[in-house]
Amino acid sequence: MVEARSLRKAVVPSTLIQNPSPGNIQPTRLALHVSKDGSSCWAYIASGSHIYKLQISLEDSLVNKGKESLLIPGQAQVMDSFLVNRCPHRSEIQSIVLTETESTDYLMLGSVDSYGHLIVSKLDTTGKVSLDKHLPRRVVFFVWTTTWGMILTCDNLMKKGITLVDRLCVVLACLMRLIWRERNTHTFEDVEKSADFLKSLLVGTLFGCSHANRLTYSVLPQDGGVGEGSWAGLCFSPSQLSMAAVARSFCKTVDVYDQDIHVRTLHTLWYPSSLNFIQNLFHGNESSILAITEGCQLTIWDLRMKENGGCLHRICGSPGDVFYAVCGSSTGNVAVGGADRTVTIFDPRRWSALSRWVHCSKYEIGDQRSPSDVNVTEATLITGLAFSSIDPDHIYIQGVDYEVFCGQWKENKKVFSYRGDSNWLGFCKCPKRDVLGGWCDSGSIFVADIVAKESEIVNGYPE
Repeated sequence: MVEARSLRKAVVPSTLIQNPSPGNIQPTRLALHVSKDGSSCWAYIASGSHIYKLQISLEDSLVNKGKESLLIPGQAQVMDSFLVNRCPHRSEIQSIVLTETESTDYLMLGSVDSYGHLIVSKLDTTGKVSLDKHLPRRVVFFVWTTTWGMILTCDNLMKKGITLVDRLCVVLACLMRLIWRERNTHTFEDVEKSADFLKSLLVGTLFGCSHANRLTYSVLPQDGGVGEGSWAGLCFSPSQLSMAAVARSFCKTVDVYDQDIHVRTLHTLWYPSSLNFIQNLFHGNESSILAITEGCQLTIWDLRMKENGGCLHRICGSPGDVFYAVCGSSTGNVAVGGADRTVTIFDPRRWSALSRWVHCSKYEIGDQRSPSDVNVTEATLITGLAFSSIDPDHIYIQGVDYEVFCGQWKENKKVFSYRGDSNWLGFCKCPKRDVLGGWCDSGSIFVADIVAKESEIVNGYPE
């Protein structure tokens, strides 16, 4: 069992963000990181083409409860806030993901905009971008090919007596590769890219060159970002942090990258709305199995498989009821939810339903508004899911009608809930502990600290 230790409400300073960009229905523009001593947490929020960072205190453990286990938030102050110094996107950021590495000295912050441009930054514990002068692997390979005399540019530079050293080497190597690649694309594929696109490609490559350990990189979409922008999702593999998957809704594609190298593209039948690498305890390497919600279907993809385009299983829900959220637990179970306000838990061994919590998201629960003031279509949507790290039999459910609640999915029983003061722009759970965050379009940030119930702790550990 779990219980709420605290619930806090902080307000984003108007000097930092005056009016957040609207975004899409998926609340994927928030990421959380808790400090080592647990005294505070850092909230990363994306608005427009930038990412901002706020520090919120977690020291007090007071929690107030209202009717029907509704938590009442206490006020919290923003201890610090600033703009994250990193390469900005050129369009609105749709999703951000923060993941912790094996080393506790730094984090990895990934973001993707509405055209599928992916930027991954290595951050230290203070949230600053770590700098160095390493080349991305695609540029290293090009320079290696040039060194062995396989590209005439090497001979031309040697004839002119040009020696590539230090920063000049980095800039020239990136520029040479860009010109060489564009020439080949124009000659063999009869495709010519715009000057703005080539500038963006060069800046993104140089951005990746200026950071440490090759953990910072920028990857432009495979189609060059043409067409109409839409929601885009991002997730990292839990066992191989260099592997990332980017979903683009209108394009009906999911691109898989190993750092800045494109691995493959998955083509969905419907518009993808959520994706997550799952703990694959029964099919081998967990970094190769990807769960994607598309329309009213949950699809499971094996990145090692070529048959059926990599699609391993396709599970259909009720026609017309779109899924908006998918997540995996430490035991391998997969949960999905959406417009039918029902959470379904699947067993990955047979891909059959273990539990169905029907109509678990209702606007009546803890809602102080009259039913006539609520848009029922909007209020019933489930757009966020996360299994508890303390007890995987508990799941956190976020609805677009301001509500977040925790429940036991085996018994279909609610444990507690709390509500925001407007629509959610972001919702997430910390990767390794039960700290929930929610960012509303009113500028409020709610942070809930969840712990194991004291009556079930033995020798300092949950039973």
